[in-house]
Amino acid sequence: ETGLRDRVAVVAAASKGLGRAAADALADEGAKLVICARHGAEIQRAAREIADRTGAAVVAGRISPFRVSCSSLTCST
Repeated sequence: ETGLRDRVAVVAAASKGLGRAAADALADEGAKLVICARHGAEIQRAAREIADRTGAAVVAGRISPFRVSCSSLTCST
């Protein structure tokens, strides 16, 4: 037991590569996720894929050079 079940994890650059792998691993352990990346379509796709595969609550947003824009900050399962 990792103690991550129902904890909230924030992962940047989560649409692919190491960030995506970290988001996948955290979701596998039962964490709720707030993920972001530079490309809105890619991060939304990653959020759907992670949620569909794991059942995790996932909130996704596009990151800009100066701020993170999230569509919602409420996680629900």
